[in-house]
Amino acid sequence: MSKKQNLFEKISKYLSDELEKAEQENKIDYFKFQAQNHKGTLQMEIQFKNREKAY
Repeated sequence: MSKKQNLFEKISKYLSDELEKAEQENKIDYFKFQAQNHKGTLQMEIQFKNREKAY
């Protein structure tokens, strides 16, 4: 498997799992995703935001 395909698979799996959790908690409307790769070390972070109208 190529480096590109390996990264794609790992990122896809992470996003799929995290979005599934967020959907169950009804927090899927607003999120920020960040991925960094440095010499083969992949770091991923996702933040979900709960936004509600005040009035």
